[in-house]
Amino acid sequence: MQRHPEWRSRLHSLVLLGSPVGGADLACLLQPLSVFPTVAPDLARSRRGLATAIARQVPTLSLASDWDGGSDGTVLVASTWFAGAHLQTLSGIPHPVLHCQTETAAAIQRFWQTLPPPTVNPFDQPLVQRLAQIPGIADATPAIDDR
Repeated sequence: MQRHPEWRSRLHSLVLLGSPVGGADLACLLQPLSVFPTVAPDLARSRRGLATAIARQVPTLSLASDWDGGSDGTVLVASTWFAGAHLQTLSGIPHPVLHCQTETAAAIQRFWQTLPPPTVNPFDQPLVQRLAQIPGIADATPAIDDR
C-alpha cells in the first residue's frame, strides 16, 4: 500500500488466516536453537503497526482458530489480533488445515457480504498498545491455569 497506493482502488478487502501479526511465539522459541539461517526472526517480529495501518484503509478480517484453548496448535489466537480489523475465531481447526475448511470459507464469505466494522479488542486500549511496544513482550494464551 505504501509502495503502490494506486492498488488501493483495486483492493476490496484483506483476509488473514492464522497470521501471527503480533509475532509467532513458536518462532521466538525455535530461533536460539537454530544453527542455520531460518525465517524464525521474521516470524517472531510483530507487524501490528503495519497491519493496523492497512486495516485503517482496507476492510480487514483476521481469522484464527482456537484448537487447544488459545491457539491453533501453531499460532496464538491473541497474536492474530490488531486494531482496526474484524476479528473472528473458529473452533477446533488446527493451523495446517485452516485454509481448506468449509467453516473458513463460510466465515470469509460472510465477511465479504457484510464487511462488518472492526472488532473492539484489547489492542484498542492505550495501555495495551503501550505495553505491546516494549521489546520482548509477547502475547499470552488464556490456556494458562487460572487457579
